[in-house]
Amino acid sequence: LDETQIGAMTTTQVAALTTAQIKGLTATAVGALADTQIAALTANQVAALTATSLAALDETQIGAMTTTQVAALVRTQIAALAGTTLAALDADQAAALTQTQLRALTNTQIAALAAEDLAELSAAQLSSFTAAQIGALTSTAMGNLADTQIAAFTATQVKALSGTLIAALADTQIAALTATQLEAMSTSQIGALTETNATALTTTQLGALSATRVAALSTSALSALDGAQFGTLNTTQIRALTATQIAALDATDMGDVTATQIAALTTTQVSALNATSVEALADTQIAAL
Repeated sequence: LDETQIGAMTTTQVAALTTAQIKGLTATAVGALADTQIAALTANQVAALTATSLAALDETQIGAMTTTQVAALVRTQIAALAGTTLAALDADQAAALTQTQLRALTNTQIAALAAEDLAELSAAQLSSFTAAQIGALTSTAMGNLADTQIAAFTATQVKALSGTLIAALADTQIAALTATQLEAMSTSQIGALTETNATALTTTQLGALSATRVAALSTSALSALDGAQFGTLNTTQIRALTATQIAALDATDMGDVTATQIAALTTTQVSALNATSVEALADTQIAAL
């Protein structure tokens, strides 16, 4: 059947085509199907389309597919869709995608998805992405994910985040990270947290950080913590601070250090304090040494 013959068929006739006949259609013929004809295809017929034929569908035709048809697409078909075609899926269609289908998306397809496209996926759907797929997200897409989506990331997915993606996280997204997710981060990922990221950490999150990860915070991130945040650090975390971190603390930062934390400093850490910081110590802090 050529495109003219296909175009002349009624929706009833299209729905009557066998899967073998569907497989035999050329990409040109499939591309000539009207939206109403696309919507008339059964799930089995949709699954029978070759990857090449499916790739011939434009955004409007994809938009005409029912959620049942979308859910019927097989991995090879999903992988053949252009990024712009995937972006044409509406919220209901996106919600119909299965975890198996989502795992079939290539890194190129993932990178082509707009922030609003990813926002249409549920937390459960997003948690099915592979580490490679998570790593393919753009900074804009990452920064626009819902807090619930971020909180649903698995430890493996969190480990796949680049420093750039971590820095792109909004304040509420940072605050949505669980203790398990933070502990899943490598020291280099913790070190990628910006000043803005650091100020968004809750006292609960900071208190749950391992000493190793506290020691991995950049000097700018550590200095960005406010009094309540810094005061949350326990003595084990305080003792883990490096000489470089201690030396970077200014007079304002030292004002946030409690007497208990001062008393926990090692002799090496005390020696690392800069002159300005020492001069800023309150009497109660000096008495705690």
